[in-house]
Amino acid sequence: MLGALTTTVAATSSGCIGGSSWEETLTPQLKIYNGLEDEISASVLVQYVDSGDRVIDETVTVPASESHEYADPFPRNGRVELRLELGSGRENSFRWDASAERTESSRTAFVFENDIELQLAGP
Repeated sequence: MLGALTTTVAATSSGCIGGSSWEETLTPQLKIYNGLEDEISASVLVQYVDSGDRVIDETVTVPASESHEYADPFPRNGRVELRLELGSGRENSFRWDASAERTESSRTAFVFENDIELQLAGP
């Protein structure tokens, strides 16, 4: 007889993935990737440009060569701005048209030694 498979998912109101679940196989809509050799502390602010409504406003610690992921951060379609500021004082901001609908693509903010850049991955 097969036993029931259970998993636990811990998520914050910002849609950050934590724990294990089938959701982790879906593409997160937004990632902050640390391409440095040391962990970083980053202030992450994502808000709608038209209204100023904040969908993410937190400080996160990201280990070296790892990412912090947001599964479904956008409650509605619209132009959003990401502002990323590192504890070292480096910062950058990006704007794009976000979709509330989950797609196969995601945006990743890459933190490198001399740059912070945003890239689109997926179809």
